[in-house]
Amino acid sequence: MEYNDCVQRANRLSVARESFLCKKDYALGVIEQEDLIIYLRWLVCNLHSTKRFNQYLRVGFEHQ
Repeated sequence: MEYNDCVQRANRLSVARESFLCKKDYALGVIEQEDLIIYLRWLVCNLHSTKRFNQYLRVGFEHQ
């Protein structure tokens, strides 16, 4: 069940990406709300981890 959900989500996002790159109007029409929620969770986690990494680099450069 979970595998099928992931495959369907990947197909939807692939169609949306291709139509967006081709500048077609139906790019966002195939994306579901759950897809956006999952993406936003990933984005927040990714930005948070990048922030900590950048803070670490900034501290390292300040001590040199």
